[in-house]
Amino acid sequence: MSQGVSPETLGTYADFRDQDAETLKVIARKARLMEAPAGLYLRVMEETRWRYYLLSGAARILGEDGAMQKMAEADRHARELLPLDVGVEGADFPGGARVIRVDRNLFDALQKHRKARGGVDIHLEAAISPDAASLLRAISADIAGDRFRLPSLPDTAMRARTLLEDPQVSVEAVEALVREDVTLTATVIRAANSALFTGMHEVSTIREAVVRMGLTRMKKIVLVVFLDEVFTVGCPRFDRFVRQLRSESRVIAALAHAMAAHLGLEDPENALLVGMLSQIGKFGAATYIAERREDLGDERAFALIEEVYPFVGEMIATHWRFGPEVTTAIRHASNQSGLDPEHPEADIVNVASRYMQAFYRGDAQVQPRYDETLSFHALDLPEPDAEGRIPFLDQVLNRFEAHPARG
Repeated sequence: MSQGVSPETLGTYADFRDQDAETLKVIARKARLMEAPAGLYLRVMEETRWRYYLLSGAARILGEDGAMQKMAEADRHARELLPLDVGVEGADFPGGARVIRVDRNLFDALQKHRKARGGVDIHLEAAISPDAASLLRAISADIAGDRFRLPSLPDTAMRARTLLEDPQVSVEAVEALVREDVTLTATVIRAANSALFTGMHEVSTIREAVVRMGLTRMKKIVLVVFLDEVFTVGCPRFDRFVRQLRSESRVIAALAHAMAAHLGLEDPENALLVGMLSQIGKFGAATYIAERREDLGDERAFALIEEVYPFVGEMIATHWRFGPEVTTAIRHASNQSGLDPEHPEADIVNVASRYMQAFYRGDAQVQPRYDETLSFHALDLPEPDAEGRIPFLDQVLNRFEAHPARG
């Protein structure tokens, strides 16, 4: 039987004393206090996912030859019990013990983030290269000087937003709007029958779905479907890239919505909207480079797009009059922060994006993996199976055709 561990208890151990309060909460949420009975044996090669710390009692650390290397006693100054060192085979507990188990992937991800940021807190924005910062300043200056225009919200999305923001709008008017688009109709009915409404009867008509969803949720779903139209660019150089962004944004949005519903969020459509907008900064940056920076070679252009897109995405979403709960999440969805449990959309979209890259795009080399990020560990999602997959997310992927890059 295992129990939860408080951040205060975890913070007394040497490995965690330099963590801030919010980071400790994230780690503690995944940590477990276990009763280790006499005779229990932990083998290093079978416990690579976990770090163990003694809370009380003692443990014998055994070498590969079975001989005892040392007797470890509960000591808050001690490091983990079973470091992945050559020569340590395992540990047992002659008189029983109480042991804290911490997720090693989470701990390692935390350390990588701290090192990448020179030891500063992981929730601060990551630094970008001087070239990327220069590009970002140029984009801002050219927008201010009317030399570059951010992409416009599609006309269909503008009309839908105007209609749905009218407090006097009728169900009949919304029903007529939805009926005009086959994709929107399917999306609305699917959302109305999602896990968020478990226990309610299945709806099959647009009117039933509109009534169940309400205007606030409907507005976000309608915008997501019509936002799909924005991914067009009149430049052959980036045509394939933009088509890829379009298809991947749909997948990220669907995965994010499924996760938000699974987690029981009050407004999962927020995650849906942030997911659909999460790649819009790449489109904006590509459009700018196509128009004003033709001197950049493809390799350098794509590297810079990857650095600046969260900031450009925030600019575009602000330009389109989305609120800070959306614009901030777009900017931070690539940070893997895991430190805002009250507003988890950025973490949800980060996990959705990495899951998409691994299992829709087919990029097995993406680092870190989705389940190695702080974002994943901050969310109460199921542990992946032996192949690294989560069944309910795979059900979402099954709704989409093969990635265009893979045919």
